[in-house]
Amino acid sequence: MTSASRDYAVSLFELASETGEEAAFRTALAEVRTLFSENPDYIRLLSTPNIPKGERHTLIETAFADSLPTYVLSFLCLLCDRGDMHILFDCIREYEDLYNEFNRRIRARVVSAVELTADEKEKLVAGLSKKFARTIDPVYEVDEHLIGGVIVYADGKVIDGSLRHKLNEMKEELL
Repeated sequence: MTSASRDYAVSLFELASETGEEAAFRTALAEVRTLFSENPDYIRLLSTPNIPKGERHTLIETAFADSLPTYVLSFLCLLCDRGDMHILFDCIREYEDLYNEFNRRIRARVVSAVELTADEKEKLVAGLSKKFARTIDPVYEVDEHLIGGVIVYADGKVIDGSLRHKLNEMKEELL
């Protein structure tokens, strides 16, 4: 991530906070990310200096005017004007980080050997919420290479509850 993407995200988040629209901006940015992920050539088109800025603004407004808050639309036009469309996804990630921090939320990547049941997921999220004293937004993955257990990546930490890790700990104790 660049400092420019952080600066853009902070500015946009401050605008959202002033209007009380933090969640609406987050939803709008997620919509933008989805559209641009599905159509990566659109970012290249909006980054083309051969196309006048006015035409690029028209493309943005045509695509999003009915679905995005005015400030988010202006944000996209600003990135386009400054030739910074290439950092759009970084800006969105930074905004989400600010949103999560503001709302005391953290993302947790949970990797397990098998698909977890609803009950296991519920208990795991409750335990993580207690441990981190925040609301947890889990993303679940299955990795068949794990023998058993789970590994959680959250808030810059790794909680390794995999069977392989536990066996290695036992091995070290025995040796």
